[in-house]
Amino acid sequence: NKKLEKVYNRNKQELEYDESGRRRGMEDYSAMSKRERMEVDKQKLAAMERIVSSTALKRMAKPGSTDPDKDMERLVGMTGAKERMRAMAARMEYDREAARQGRGNRKKAGKGAAGEPESRHMLFIGSPGTGKTTAARIMTGFLYRYGFIRENKCLETDGNFLKASTAADTAAKTGLILREASGGVLFIDEAYALAMDVAGKAAVATLMKRMEDDRGKVVIILAVYTDEMRKLIASNPGFASRFQNCIEFPDYTEQEMCEIFR
Repeated sequence: NKKLEKVYNRNKQELEYDESGRRRGMEDYSAMSKRERMEVDKQKLAAMERIVSSTALKRMAKPGSTDPDKDMERLVGMTGAKERMRAMAARMEYDREAARQGRGNRKKAGKGAAGEPESRHMLFIGSPGTGKTTAARIMTGFLYRYGFIRENKCLETDGNFLKASTAADTAAKTGLILREASGGVLFIDEAYALAMDVAGKAAVATLMKRMEDDRGKVVIILAVYTDEMRKLIASNPGFASRFQNCIEFPDYTEQEMCEIFR
C-alpha cells in the first residue's frame, strides 16, 4: 500500500484532470498563445482518449428510474432487498424534510458532525443475475428524487474495466470515470476484481481518495458476489467505514424464476 501511494503521489499531476479535461497544474495558460493552448488541450484530450475513450464513457451512462417506487414493486421476489430499499428511501425522505425544517440533533440532516455530507455509498451483495443492476437504477431514482444527486444518471461499469496496463493509467482511468459520474451514481459490478492485483488496488486507492475529497458529489455502489465480499472488504481498511449501507440479494427460488419467465 505504501509503494502504491508513492506511485500515486509521484504521478498525481498526470493523473488528475479538471472539468475541462486539462490536467491539474496546467490551468494557467496565460503565458501561452491561443495556438499553444489549443495544442496543449489537444495533447491532453488525446492522452485521455488513450486511457478511456469518450465514446465508452457515454455508453456507460444509463438513466435512473423515473418512478422508483413502481419499478421496485414490480421486481419479483427480493423481499428482504426491497424492504431494505424502502427503509433507505424513507431515510432519504426524512433527511430531506429535516434539512428543510432545520431539525437534527445539533447537526444538519444528512451530514456528519463536522457538517460533511453523510455517506450514502452502498454495497450490493449477491450472486450474478439477482437484480443488482436493476436495483442500482432504482436507488439512483430515489437519490435523485430526494436531492442527494444532481442528475438522475447511473454510470455502469465493472471492476475489470477500471483497470489498465499500469497502476498510473489505472488511477487516471478511474479518476476520469469518477469525473464522468459526478453528480450521479457510479455502479461498479464485479467489484471483487479490485482486490485481485496491483492495478485493482490502484483503482481502490483512487476511489477511496476521491470519495473523501469529493464527498457528496457522487454516490458509489459496489456489487460483489457473496463469497468474494470478505476479500474485497479486507483489501482496504477504508471500505468498512465508507460503505455502511448494505443490501443482500438472495438467489431466486424456482417458483420466482418461473414467475419471471412468465
